[in-house]
Amino acid sequence: YFVNNLFLKENEILENLGKIADLPITIVQGRYDMICPIISAKLLADSGSEIVLNIIDDAGHSAMEPGIRGGLVEAANAFRDKGHF
Repeated sequence: YFVNNLFLKENEILENLGKIADLPITIVQGRYDMICPIISAKLLADSGSEIVLNIIDDAGHSAMEPGIRGGLVEAANAFRDKGHF
């Protein structure tokens, strides 16, 4: 994201949620994420009825953290099991 010049404008996802409303969405959010504040994930999750928010209690931002990695694998498996892949 940073390498690509912060290509999203502030609130761009929330303002355009209708464009992705039919897609299954799972947010894997670390409770201690200092880069993407948890309030942003909560606002996004509250804006769509089909959005799943999985808060990882012992994690920050990195996908290399065990809790985040586990949450991402769990989300991918759930998508697969529901036939989204």
